[in-house]
Amino acid sequence: ALFLKVLKNIVDKPILILCNSKSEINVWNEIILKWTEYTTDDIAIDSSNVYIKKKIFIKHMEDLT
Repeated sequence: ALFLKVLKNIVDKPILILCNSKSEINVWNEIILKWTEYTTDDIAIDSSNVYIKKKIFIKHMEDLT
């Protein structure tokens, strides 16, 4: 999460985090909200809509196929 905080000032494009399990999605979401300045409005969880204006996308690997 600290890595994402540093990237926030550098990266203009959205960030995709791929998780191996569904439980990891919640863990990542909690870590990002706790350790960065991102809010729930900045994070999309398991969204299939790539056109929404979010800064971080958290998806399960199986949802990509």
